[in-house]
Amino acid sequence: MAQVARTDAAQAMKMGKELPHVAGSEGKTQVVPSKELHYADLQAWKFNDDTAEFLGGSDPTVDGTYSVKNLELGKMYEVSFYMSIKNLPVSNQVTLTLELPGGKKEEKTEKIVVVPLVWEEVSVGNFLNVYPRGDIKFKFSGVSGDTWKGLLLKGVHITSSS
Repeated sequence: MAQVARTDAAQAMKMGKELPHVAGSEGKTQVVPSKELHYADLQAWKFNDDTAEFLGGSDPTVDGTYSVKNLELGKMYEVSFYMSIKNLPVSNQVTLTLELPGGKKEEKTEKIVVVPLVWEEVSVGNFLNVYPRGDIKFKFSGVSGDTWKGLLLKGVHITSSS
């Protein structure tokens, strides 16, 4: 099962308001907001403030890039999608891909569980930043159709662990 960090936001706030930070990540997390990501079918997503909601009926694939110039050389980083779901819990297989500037690509297919109104970091992978330039690429792809209907995506977190 995918490594997941959970934050219970249901008691603290209503949907659409500022989400809590991930404990222990203060000053160490870079964020790629949901509006800066690329969507396989843009029509299948609805954008609210800083969150994207998957409407279903299509391909939920989301990907993005981030320049390593914004990261410190020699530090270890973890890349995670920060997500929740609106109504019913979902337990399903997803494919998570991380590609580094040197061309190294890690792809894994794992079962993840997403619980309503509980914000989770779903780990794509880790890497040691030894790259002075270039982009890291990350991708979430799941089962097409209505399986992920109501999926809420806040963005991608790139967190230093060293």
